[in-house]
Amino acid sequence: MRILEVTLIAILALVTFCPATLAGCQNEKKDPKPTEESIAALQETMDGLSESLKDKDFSQATAQIDKISTQYAGGNKKQKEAAVSMLKGCLKNKDLSVRKAAIAALGHTGGKAIKILMKGAKAAKKDPDLQQRYLNAAGKLRDESVVKDFLKYLNNKDNNVIKIAIYALGNYKDSPTKLRKEIVKGLLKVYSSVASAYSKPNPTTTNKARYEALYNPFESTLKKLTKQEIKGANEWNRWFRKDGKKRKEW
Repeated sequence: MRILEVTLIAILALVTFCPATLAGCQNEKKDPKPTEESIAALQETMDGLSESLKDKDFSQATAQIDKISTQYAGGNKKQKEAAVSMLKGCLKNKDLSVRKAAIAALGHTGGKAIKILMKGAKAAKKDPDLQQRYLNAAGKLRDESVVKDFLKYLNNKDNNVIKIAIYALGNYKDSPTKLRKEIVKGLLKVYSSVASAYSKPNPTTTNKARYEALYNPFESTLKKLTKQEIKGANEWNRWFRKDGKKRKEW
């Protein structure tokens, strides 16, 4: 009996320490504590990137940028800030492969990276491919301050841009229910519109193509955010109106 009491006290203490529930506490990810080795490794890569850019060895520079993606977490605060700054500078490089690598790498960093990526996405509106890369990288950072920006991209004219924005919003599956409700509400507004246009007796080629391109992204992201097994815009809307928006937790 005594053992059972101690066990219950331990569980309650753990849940209190981690309000997001015990499962959420177990799934919480934190950067590993920097070690002398990890700090030295990141510094070596950053120095190598500087040399490669100076020598205009863009192939080597791209390889070094990719390494920063995996080594960033092991750096100290000053290094991390410097790494993000270096990657930001690479976005202006004349070599496209360097620019693309830098965009992707920023999605594995932190600090000011989210502002850099969202600004880049806005500036690249005339280049859908590049814009999608910026949005994809930004989504991986799961920064809650840019959720409204992602929701605005759901009204983009390019189906691929919308698709990336939808998937990016799915990355917030572990965010507080209040935020996920806001996201789901925004997704359903657009999903309903797209499905409605497609359901007309003779949908236009444009409306048909949009629905076919966005159906799977909408379904996948809604399931991630709500943890519900529902299918179809109408059913999702019905669930949200009658049940979803009233629940305190999903």
